[in-house]
Amino acid sequence: MLTTAFRGEGREIEILECSGEEIRDACRRAAQGSSPLVVAAGGDGTVSAVAGELAGTRKELAVVPIGTLNHFARDMGIPLDPKEAARTSVRGNVARIDVGEVNGRVFVNNSSLGFYPSLVRGRELLQRRQGRGKWSALIRAGLNLWSRCPNVAVRLSTPEGVITRRTPLVFVGNNRYELTGWSLGSRSQLDGGRLFVCVAPGGSPWRMVGLALRALFSRRRTPRGLEKISVSELWIEGPASPGLVSADGEVHRMDAPLHYRIRPAALSVRVPAPAR
Repeated sequence: MLTTAFRGEGREIEILECSGEEIRDACRRAAQGSSPLVVAAGGDGTVSAVAGELAGTRKELAVVPIGTLNHFARDMGIPLDPKEAARTSVRGNVARIDVGEVNGRVFVNNSSLGFYPSLVRGRELLQRRQGRGKWSALIRAGLNLWSRCPNVAVRLSTPEGVITRRTPLVFVGNNRYELTGWSLGSRSQLDGGRLFVCVAPGGSPWRMVGLALRALFSRRRTPRGLEKISVSELWIEGPASPGLVSADGEVHRMDAPLHYRIRPAALSVRVPAPAR
């Protein structure tokens, strides 16, 4: 499919099928190769792995979104149709965008600690031990975690000051995310040079449900009870390390303190050319 799509644009491509750490190894080789363009064909995890190797280099990233949610492609306006995405890869413009980084690991969408990485790890365990499907395991893990609604004590240190909270979730986005309405979870720009940090209110499981409902139906730009700050750099101290941290949907164990920073204009991405 990809070979045909790119041939239709008059280009030949070399396809490397890989997963996990193999992606990073392949990207390291590509970053050192002669081609100025590296194409990531996959979901957000694949895009993130490729971006992590290309950030800070002169290589350009093109995306053919064939994942489940494709958040990055949607925010960048990259077509979801593989043939149209291939055309963008060849004929599109180049945009310089920011990337986030946590303890040296690059993310293009977001990172978090607390509820979400625990949810992903719980889903993975259910899939492995009970043979459940991805969505079935996700729902079961979510119900198990929601019933306990664990809160963790965190200390957020920024150039502007220190925040200490007990919270079920700390979310760190690469640039600002929309927090309410049907545009919930989207971004209008990825070149603002800031991390977007949200801290959920601590409390009972039902408080989490209330926050989610307010996010969907509130007319406010920020749901009541949710704290947010915009920073270029951040340190987070929390429970005993190493703790679970997500980066673009992939869960890792990292030692505290977690050091987050924004890397402005670190990545070149092919995006659709403006319509004439």
